[in-house]
Amino acid sequence: MPKSHAKEWESDCMSRNPGVAHVCGHDFHTAALLGAAHILSRNRESLTGNAILLFQPAEETTSGAGKIMETEAFQSLGIDMIFGLHNRPEVTTGKVVVQPGPMMSAKKNFVLRIKGLGGHGSMPHKCIDPIVCAAAMIQSLQTIVSRNTSPQETLVLSIGSIHGGSCENLVVDLVEMTGSMRYFTPEGGGRAAERLEKIVEATAEAYECHAELVYQEQIPAVINSGEMYEIARRAAVEAMGEAAILQTPPSVASEDFALFMQEIPGFFYWLGVGREGEPCYSWHNARFHTDDDALKYGASLLAWSVVEGQRA
Repeated sequence: MPKSHAKEWESDCMSRNPGVAHVCGHDFHTAALLGAAHILSRNRESLTGNAILLFQPAEETTSGAGKIMETEAFQSLGIDMIFGLHNRPEVTTGKVVVQPGPMMSAKKNFVLRIKGLGGHGSMPHKCIDPIVCAAAMIQSLQTIVSRNTSPQETLVLSIGSIHGGSCENLVVDLVEMTGSMRYFTPEGGGRAAERLEKIVEATAEAYECHAELVYQEQIPAVINSGEMYEIARRAAVEAMGEAAILQTPPSVASEDFALFMQEIPGFFYWLGVGREGEPCYSWHNARFHTDDDALKYGASLLAWSVVEGQRA
């Protein structure tokens, strides 16, 4: 957390590590699931089956769910259905987003390396400049959204970092970029990947460079089925009341809970944690915080999801 904000948000809940903060709310999620465990334990006799409480690690890097699924312990559980939630600061405390269909987008992260021929900046004709190639490539890649994707299709393509060069009078050998694509349909993602690969290849050739494209991570979209929606809606009504339920446009952020949903019928909620009348700071903002009053709703929602899931 930046020093300018540290004093403003100082509390007993701050990290013991300077510069480190829970700016996505995973501490909130952990506390809510512990609350659900307490509720379910006190009402154990009313359950008709087992409830497995999964504290998913490394969600911020979308890598934890896959690692859990690879373990023998997880594979031996025989899970029939799974429920998950994430806080949403844009939604006020006491409200919950419960809806069928797309909730969060699929993503493909990639690394792009452009190799040229270094030399002195005063003799560009004896060099092959990968920085110039990278600049042309970044501009061309934006046409995937504007010219290769239907206006009715959601697609985001971003170059998140670019590294190359050391001083003003050198042409370097290598530029490395990282980026991601976000989309909801396999068709949209497939078309975007096809164009990405073609533009990278053709632009590199045009500038006499060599390009290497490597996909680092691919996460599917979070899509709630109609059948699971009916179960989840009943749970939300029991936990928070009919008036608490909202529906909102899907987010183009990604969530590796989607990997569980590829193999197990699942449902994903957004739980409101925004305080009425206070400024809203989104995930990963240095001032992001959750309303502790929302914890009781998260605990109750998860507990009722178990109950309604076992009734189904």
